[in-house]
Amino acid sequence: MKRKVVRILVSLLVVLIIVGSYQTHKPLPKGVSYESKPHKVEDVFLLSDLTYQDQQTSVSEQHIFQAVTNAIDDAKAFIIMDMFLFNGYYNQGETFPHLSDTLASKLIEKKRKHPTIEIVFITDEINTTYGSHDSKWLDSLRLNGIKVVQTNLSKLRDSIPLYSSVWRTFVQWFGEKGNGWITNPFGTNAPKATVRVYLKLLNVKLITEK
Repeated sequence: MKRKVVRILVSLLVVLIIVGSYQTHKPLPKGVSYESKPHKVEDVFLLSDLTYQDQQTSVSEQHIFQAVTNAIDDAKAFIIMDMFLFNGYYNQGETFPHLSDTLASKLIEKKRKHPTIEIVFITDEINTTYGSHDSKWLDSLRLNGIKVVQTNLSKLRDSIPLYSSVWRTFVQWFGEKGNGWITNPFGTNAPKATVRVYLKLLNVKLITEK
């Protein structure tokens, strides 16, 4: 009996080592690891967003978002946009400009006025809390003919082999959807999260330069 237990434990250890080693060294998707040639550019200018306190008043000076909306207005045939955070989630008691609502409405309006224009919106799984719930902002884009692309993080290499080997072997198959009961890590007004969301969140992806 002891030998069987030892064999099982050794087999599991071997599996974990193989999974952890592969997931931290596996080939990256084509085009992800890319180094371009140097390019010389001119007429470079800086756009900044500033939020600060002026005595007791919060002041917000937003130049980047205005430039984005202007670019949408000027587009003729194609728009490609990459936004990491695209949601209205925040902690109760805090106030922020409704940038996601405004941007979604702007893109939808552009598509309705110019049906032939192609719009591609790239974003991250973080906006659906790693696939645990739907996003009304992304759904509204899809319903209006805008192509939404969410980055598939599972294709990237893992950064913590000791954890990822266990998570990928035993946990990932159960998914993240379900009736959550834990406060969402991205805001108290976001849908409740499951334990599996936090377990996936811990399987972080760190970008390293070699």
